[in-house]
Amino acid sequence: MRSEANPDWGFGYCKAKRGDLYVCSYVDIPEVVEREVLVSPADLIDSPIPNGTRVWVRGTPYGWHAGEIRMPATWGRYHVALVGIPRQILLYQDQFYVRWNRPLADPAAAIQHGLTEAPVFHEARSELLAALVRQRQVFRGLSGVASAPIGLYHHQIDTVARVLADPVVRYLLADEVGLGKTIEAGLVIRQMMIDDPHAEVLVLVPDTLVGQWLSELHDRLALGPQLEARRLVVMSHDEAAHNLNVDHVSLVVIDEAHNILESIPDGSVTHRALLDVPALLALSATPMRGDLGLFRRLLGLVDAIAFGDITEESFLRRIHERERSARELQVLGSHRASPRQKRSVVESLREMFAGDPNIDDLAAACVDLEDNLAPAWIELAEYVRETYRLSRRMIRHRRGGDLTDGYAVAGRKPTYVKLQDPARADADEFLELLRCDLVAGRDDSLYSHAVLHALAGPLALWGFLRGREALPPHSPQAPPEAVRALFEATAARLEITGLEARIDAAIAIVRERVERGCKVVVSSSFTSVAKEFEARLIDEVDDFSVSRHYVDSQGHVRDHAVADFLSGSGGVLVTDRSMEEGRNLQEAEVLVNLDLPLDASRLDQRIGRLDRYAVRQEPAEVVVFTEPSSPWVTAQIRLLGEGTGVFETSISTGQRMLADVLDRVRSALLARGVDALDLDVVALRKELDNERDDIELLEEMESISAAVSFGHDAFAELLEYEDGDDEPLRRAVKRLTQGTGSLGMKPVESKDGVIRFGGANFIGLPDDQIPALRSLLLAPKTYSRRVAADRNAVAPFRIGDPLVEWLDEYLRVDERGRAYAVVRPVAGLTTPAFWLHCEFLAEFNGAHLTWDGADQRRLARRGDGLFPPSKYKTWTDPYGAAPGDLVRNTLDLPFDSRRDEVVLRGPIWKPILEEFPGWVELIKQSADQARALVTNSADLVERVERGLRAAHEETSRRGSILRARSLRLPTAHEREAAQIEFEFEKAAGSALIAGIEQHSIQVTSCGVCVLWPEEDF
Repeated sequence: MRSEANPDWGFGYCKAKRGDLYVCSYVDIPEVVEREVLVSPADLIDSPIPNGTRVWVRGTPYGWHAGEIRMPATWGRYHVALVGIPRQILLYQDQFYVRWNRPLADPAAAIQHGLTEAPVFHEARSELLAALVRQRQVFRGLSGVASAPIGLYHHQIDTVARVLADPVVRYLLADEVGLGKTIEAGLVIRQMMIDDPHAEVLVLVPDTLVGQWLSELHDRLALGPQLEARRLVVMSHDEAAHNLNVDHVSLVVIDEAHNILESIPDGSVTHRALLDVPALLALSATPMRGDLGLFRRLLGLVDAIAFGDITEESFLRRIHERERSARELQVLGSHRASPRQKRSVVESLREMFAGDPNIDDLAAACVDLEDNLAPAWIELAEYVRETYRLSRRMIRHRRGGDLTDGYAVAGRKPTYVKLQDPARADADEFLELLRCDLVAGRDDSLYSHAVLHALAGPLALWGFLRGREALPPHSPQAPPEAVRALFEATAARLEITGLEARIDAAIAIVRERVERGCKVVVSSSFTSVAKEFEARLIDEVDDFSVSRHYVDSQGHVRDHAVADFLSGSGGVLVTDRSMEEGRNLQEAEVLVNLDLPLDASRLDQRIGRLDRYAVRQEPAEVVVFTEPSSPWVTAQIRLLGEGTGVFETSISTGQRMLADVLDRVRSALLARGVDALDLDVVALRKELDNERDDIELLEEMESISAAVSFGHDAFAELLEYEDGDDEPLRRAVKRLTQGTGSLGMKPVESKDGVIRFGGANFIGLPDDQIPALRSLLLAPKTYSRRVAADRNAVAPFRIGDPLVEWLDEYLRVDERGRAYAVVRPVAGLTTPAFWLHCEFLAEFNGAHLTWDGADQRRLARRGDGLFPPSKYKTWTDPYGAAPGDLVRNTLDLPFDSRRDEVVLRGPIWKPILEEFPGWVELIKQSADQARALVTNSADLVERVERGLRAAHEETSRRGSILRARSLRLPTAHEREAAQIEFEFEKAAGSALIAGIEQHSIQVTSCGVCVLWPEEDF
């Protein structure tokens, strides 16, 4: 059968370019080719054809030869290299054809008309396309999550899925401290910028956190190109309050949003601008624990329709009602509550939400239950939780919650160090003398400041005294004449006795911890004390690094200091209160407190910089200096430790109550002295525990929903993929990028798993496509998510990455490997046989999504989540599927040029067409059989049924909740907002269900294997 090709050139005229797409007009060519390439003459413009462009040349007696342009010649001619022809051929441009650069719609039709080539191209592409489909399966449309170089945690992915699925992207992200709100917001940013390459995003953060956000966005979220292009901008709160321009901005993210609201009055230009921006994420870890007025304003910022005009009084009433229902729902979920107790709660809920038919139906299912663990109790509780939340636009996850299992938080443990400070007696005596002198004048402010400095130690007190002494007598901060002598005498005694006993003790502790390889943070409430400690440390120690983080330093200086500190194997970061909010220092193991603030919430923030997400096993060590001889220091530590528990656990839940305690102590200092600190710590702890229980119950109500957006099964499948073997992906990438039929990109993987593309020669690409691809090869990649999460600026090789997206598009658009044919000799075979190999992609059909822009993309992601794409392979002839043993032993064998004859050259078609005269019909019938096999396969039928079931459940749940809210919420504005969402959800639900019922089944590639008797070959 073997023969040399002798092509018979067909007639056509290639002369067109539209953008980067090359097109041709043709005369007398098969209909299938016309359908793939023909455009109207009005679209045609004269244009040279770049080197590397794919061309087709007519063969004899049938079919087409594939080749590519090598270089232009004179008189409209080109040097063309054809597969199977050892030398280049000089052809006029009317002697070859160029197909439009769009996906080959029907590979089977291409085979019918002989547009086939060697299966090596198919083999180079099929495995990677399957790997990318698998990634789309497990990430369910969240390509921004897939391509981010981060570890994957369920609560973060669920948050991103919720936000991106919503038609109105305005949310308050209120996860508990340390659970990764920055990552959640960054993932939303990534997805929006992947979806819309022209999107502009503005991030507003406290001044001290600008550098940290830039680092997180650049390194952990791989958004460096967007930052460099200024499509992603990070701005400080202060700058935003005076110079905010959100024209053309697609999304605004506000970190520590409660802080910026304090400087932006309602109705101001900045506030109105934030209300008008298309999408907004407000980040605040403690919205329900601090100022309820700020909490109301935060909800109004993200949901102006529902909360823009709500009064503080009505908001407080809503809070109290929610707390009441929270206690009752706790009974429904309790294993200890009896059915009688639960039925009592059911009746109470019926009265509280009278007129809600869903509650009536759910309650009816509970009436006769005697099993206190029956699911019906939980179904009712979940419905009430979700339907009557304060706001559907707040997402809150808590440590230890259902979705946060496996998210390791460092924790904290105290180390108490006894200190004998010779100057402490002078400091304590000063406080008593000063109190006596100030009582008559009732100067509470001066005394409170004196107490705070004295508790911090003699050095802090001395600085306070000398600073006040130096002020002019008429200054409001200057000490009264009655106590000026006391200030001078006390400062002098402190100098004589010695100011640095505490610093000496701290240096010894720091030296010992650093010598063990620890990263140590040393903190003071006072910049002057921190700087004095730093100077002494540098003077006495020269064998480890010392970094600094002060309020009077420039932002970039603080950022570099933190980066240097965290990058070392051991060292010290000296800081003042500028570190207490927002900084991520969880890689540090030790916190040495040079002094303690009287405000327990501030101390909790300080410790919380280390008590965050961490991979280490041991909790952060919190070093506290005790002075048993000092009643003031002893009372303070007893109040903070035994009274609030701040040294052992986070106390952020009790912020409101702790603020009241602080006010109580401060107001009593002048009148009672040290006794103001001597509270009943047992009663205080009990009071805090009760407050914590109430707030945690409310937070639980606001954080739990009836069903997560990214379900437990989906997350388990995702982890299984990411924890699995990287080798199949590595092999698929190598096959496409190096070797026969590849792109010649030549990836090189280092021992630590980092991939770089150094020697690419771009086989088979037109010259005008190479620059764009070359720029995408600059950034390193890795097949391993673990490597990506551990290395800065190394992206995982996943969908959503620009290079991977380019390859995915290339695999769908480029015709190489989409249609192939081979003749394979088989021993013992008496009659030639024909088999068609098809690969199908079944996926959600987005044609039913009639929305534009962001809404269309969000619903497409929901469609992918409900009905993830899947790939199928078949071998068929006109009568059905090939036997399994034939597929395994013969048909699925890789192409071997020493054994197989490629159906590519003209004359080789003659014996094939003689043996199979109805070639076109054979292909069509075999393709129809293949499609029928896939359409009716048990796997696809089950996937469709599962997707429809999930879609009906999701749309029914969302619809019932929004319907109830539109009828039952207390204000007309809230009901209006819920009604708008309900109408959108109803239409979206119908489109999602239709997109699954009428899912898309596309043929991604086809190949023919003609089995020929070996003795006749």
